[in-house]
Amino acid sequence: MNEKEYIVADEAMLGRLIDQLAAWVAEELRTTLRWQAQDTYTSFAHRSRRTSGRQLESPIELAFWLAWFTARYIWRTESDAEAFLARPQHEVEARGNHYRLDFAFIGDGVKVAVELDGHEFHERTPEQVEKRNGRDADLQSLGWTVIHFSGRQVLRNPEACAERVHGAICDSFTASNRAPRG
Repeated sequence: MNEKEYIVADEAMLGRLIDQLAAWVAEELRTTLRWQAQDTYTSFAHRSRRTSGRQLESPIELAFWLAWFTARYIWRTESDAEAFLARPQHEVEARGNHYRLDFAFIGDGVKVAVELDGHEFHERTPEQVEKRNGRDADLQSLGWTVIHFSGRQVLRNPEACAERVHGAICDSFTASNRAPRG
C-alpha cells in the first residue's frame, strides 16, 4: 500500500469511528435526559397532587410527557417560550361546555390542545365520535388547534408525536405573529 491508500483507509475508518461515537453520545444523552425527565415528572406529580390536582392520568400521558420533556432540551432555543410548557389536565370552557384537555400549550398567541385517545375510552361508538367532533369544533371556535394521537401512536413513537406538536406550536406562533394587531 502506498501512502495515499493508507490515508484513504484511515479516513474511512475515522468516519466509521466518528459515526459510532456520535450514535453512542446521542443514546447516552437521550438516556440521561429521560432519567432527568422521569425525576422531574416524579417531583411534578407529587407537587401537583398536593396543589392543583393536575397530574398525568395514564401511561400514554406519561410517555408523551417524557418525550416532550426530553425533546425540549433538543429544541433549546424555543424551549424557554411559555407556549412550550406542557400543561396537563388543562380546563377550558367553550360554548357553554366544560372540557379538560390532556395537554395544553398556551402562550404568545398559541393555543394547541393535545388529546391522547386510548382505545378503551375513546371512539368506540358513533356517539363518542360525534361528541369528539363537537368538542373539537367548540375548541376550534376559540382558536385552539386540536391534535389527537392514539395510544398506540404515543407508545410506539412518542418522539414523533412530540415533533408533530412542536411543529403545530411553531406554526401557530408564526401565524399569530403575522396576524394584524388591533
